[in-house]
Amino acid sequence: MKRIVITGGPQSGKSTATRALKREFGDKILLIPESATILITKAFPKPGEDIPYSPEWQAAFTNAILPLQRERENAWELVAKDRGIKVVVCDRGIMDNAAYADGHIKDFLVNNNLVIEELYGRYDCVIHLESVAVCNPDLWGKAGNNIRYEDPDRARFLDQRIREAWKSHPTWHYIPGNAGIRAVVKQVKVIVKSYLD
Repeated sequence: MKRIVITGGPQSGKSTATRALKREFGDKILLIPESATILITKAFPKPGEDIPYSPEWQAAFTNAILPLQRERENAWELVAKDRGIKVVVCDRGIMDNAAYADGHIKDFLVNNNLVIEELYGRYDCVIHLESVAVCNPDLWGKAGNNIRYEDPDRARFLDQRIREAWKSHPTWHYIPGNAGIRAVVKQVKVIVKSYLD
């Protein structure tokens, strides 16, 4: 079984890309939705709505995501095996959490007793989609995500930190967003299809 991560900064087109993958490949792939979205919509106070954003809130949120994400990936992989599905697509991977950690990659790994090679080894491919805050800041907005709490500066910062967290993965693909979402989605489909052939 192959496990692919689709990642990127806020408003990078991940949701659009994963919906397009499901339309294109149907039951040939299994999509695992983002753990952070599940937590913030169902179980955590929302920054800017319930509580002001703070580093303390971010630390608590990141600490909750890590075990949830790992176990959700493991459980959904059981479903994929049961259904004979050979490609699992994760909306974000465990290393995404390093972007939100105070000390970034090193502290994230040390504080959670993780080894980067083992985390990279969980995933066969990582596809990073560039945030619109980087490639076309005039288009920045909530874009259908009413729980987005980042401003464009924070989104650019997170996009860079996520890129740094993943760029040493042996099968890391970076897809710039300046050609538009259709071009981004097309490239994502080509990469995913190569794991289905």
